[in-house]
Amino acid sequence: MKSSLKFAVLLALVAMVCAKPASSKENTSSNVCKGQKDGTKFPDMKNCNKYIKCEKSKGTSKSCEGNKSFDAVSLTCVKSSGAVCFQAPAPTTELPIVEDPIPECFSVSETDCGMYYDCNGEAHWEQCLEGYIYYSKLRSCLPGNVETCQLYTLN
Repeated sequence: MKSSLKFAVLLALVAMVCAKPASSKENTSSNVCKGQKDGTKFPDMKNCNKYIKCEKSKGTSKSCEGNKSFDAVSLTCVKSSGAVCFQAPAPTTELPIVEDPIPECFSVSETDCGMYYDCNGEAHWEQCLEGYIYYSKLRSCLPGNVETCQLYTLN
């Protein structure tokens, strides 16, 4: 794969995680739009033919027409065969109960790779959006397999 395409995919991933991850109390697709400009689009992690469009900090589910899928790189509907799709498996775990000792700042939970300890302001546990895992090197939630705790890669 050309380095320019890899760079474009990385930029798309960064754009998807620029919104603050939803806390365990807020885990809906519309929360990804909080603070985003109107018209911003995000992939629907459950369906490659859909995307989320932001308007007034609220997300609305939209569908691509015909035999098209939403491309996570260009953030547009394209022929399904040419789309880069980040589709997440359904979550299968419950949130862990955290006991003492206090975890290290920005560390991932030992029982749920989609959960991390956030020390910005008052320290607390944060939950990534559905279909995302916490990547401590970037201190960000990125699209990944929540069962294997592996980031999605393009082949």
